[in-house]
Amino acid sequence: MDERLKKAISEIVSWPYFKLDGTPIRGVAVSGVAGDLREMGWRNVPRIDTYDLEKAGFKVVRARYKSGGGRLKKECDVLVLG
Repeated sequence: MDERLKKAISEIVSWPYFKLDGTPIRGVAVSGVAGDLREMGWRNVPRIDTYDLEKAGFKVVRARYKSGGGRLKKECDVLVLG
C-alpha cells in the first residue's frame, strides 16, 4: 500500500464505535473503507480488507456501532482512526 493511499485512509471521517469490552473508539468499518475512498475521489481503489490494513500499520479491532438512538449494532471489524 503506497503512502498516498495510507494518508487518504487516515483522513476518512470516523464514527462512534464501542469495543466489545465497552471502551469507546472513533473509527470506520473495514468493509466501508473502499467506498469512502471512492467518495473522496479515488479511482480504481484496490480490494482492502483487515489483513491489508494491519499490514500497512493501521489498528483494526472488533467493535459495534452505536446508532443515534443509543442501540449497539452488530459487531464488525473497525479501522481505528483517532
